[in-house]
Amino acid sequence: MIDSPHSQSRKSLRTHWHSAVVITLAASRREAKMTQEHLALRLGWQRTRIARIESGERRIDVPEFICIANGLNIDPNQLLERVLLWKSAPALHRRDNHETE
Repeated sequence: MIDSPHSQSRKSLRTHWHSAVVITLAASRREAKMTQEHLALRLGWQRTRIARIESGERRIDVPEFICIANGLNIDPNQLLERVLLWKSAPALHRRDNHETE
């Protein structure tokens, strides 16, 4: 069976795919030395929106993913590659998984 974002359920909250996305986004933000507040200001969003995404409470769609990548000054394709790498080898990336600031 192919491992796809929808293979576990119709909703993607709390799946391995969703975890890969939110952990990669939070780690990429920290690598960019940005706080949630700074990223939110760059995107014109509330900080709580970033916090809910990074905590896994909120799903994001493709346009939001692209906006976040751009806000982090990362090519969206490269950010997606990071997600796919995490998904294929999550044990390598589990440190600080849910750190937010």
